[in-house]
Amino acid sequence: MRFPEWARNDTRLRLRFLCSVMALHVSADGSVYQLARLAKVKYPTALKAIQSGRMTTSLAAKMLAVAEGSGVKAAWLVAPELLQLNDDGEVIE
Repeated sequence: MRFPEWARNDTRLRLRFLCSVMALHVSADGSVYQLARLAKVKYPTALKAIQSGRMTTSLAAKMLAVAEGSGVKAAWLVAPELLQLNDDGEVIE
């Protein structure tokens, strides 16, 4: 997965990008509200996690269960600051 330049150096923006990818995977309009509704979590809870830049393991698991196949991993949502990216923005495993 390649991160855009605006999301490479800020962990909050990394999480926002990852959630956008998941939202686009489950809904044509790419709405995080739809992602939260399908994951059966409250939208304010999901929004607060995205804005804070960290997500709990249980919230990440619920959202990933809905967005399975999006290419996003739970560890990336729980600790986006630990993601290592190369110069092109690709995730180094």
